Amino acid sequence: MITEIFGYHFKDNKLLKSALTHPSLANEPVHKNHYERIEFLGDAVLSLIIVEMLIKQFPHESEGNLAKRKAKLVAGEVLAKIAKENNIGTKIYMSSSEEKAGGRENPNTLENALEAIFGAIYLDNGHLLNVKTIIQELWQPLIDNMPEVPIDAKSKLQEILQQQGKDLPQYKILDIFGPQHMLTFRVGLKIPGFDEVIGEGKSKQQAEKHAATLLLVKINE
Repeated sequence: MITEIFGYHFKDNKLLKSALTHPSLANEPVHKNHYERIEFLGDAVLSLIIVEMLIKQFPHESEGNLAKRKAKLVAGEVLAKIAKENNIGTKIYMSSSEEKAGGRENPNTLENALEAIFGAIYLDNGHLLNVKTIIQELWQPLIDNMPEVPIDAKSKLQEILQQQGKDLPQYKILDIFGPQHMLTFRVGLKIPGFDEVIGEGKSKQQAEKHAATLLLVKINE
């Protein structure tokens, strides 16, 4: 039985075995505990650690941009690639029929097993330290090489105000007009030192972005 993975030695080898057991063996008593439940935990552990890494690496980025980065980093194809690079597929217990069907190369299986491993390490250790170290080693190169995320007008304005130690912008809906299927939102935005600007759009979000764009023009004049 495998007792070590990613340099981590398991105290409870049953946890690792569960993390590496494919659901195709669920009906066999010796393999009844498969990775689906523990993978659910591993997904949460991975997300928490990735978000922490992003917040530290990109201290001035908006929540929206951080969310975009996180989505790319925890995408199934990324997890499957990392699992494949570390030969996780060769370590998974699965039925012969699943193996013949290409189960060891199945991206879904690789993704699920990798997340289950993270969940198993967390349960075995009782805290995040070891699994955090492993995830940081695996994901830091990806984070370091991420392209810049385009910053929308609202995020850019918020970033500027935060850097200046000022309050966050407050958007106020002034009017909603037009036929029900083609509503237009009018939003006001004012910050100290500048006249109010009014943005319009087919949604509240669009109108707010328009207002932020207008205010950024004034700030840059």
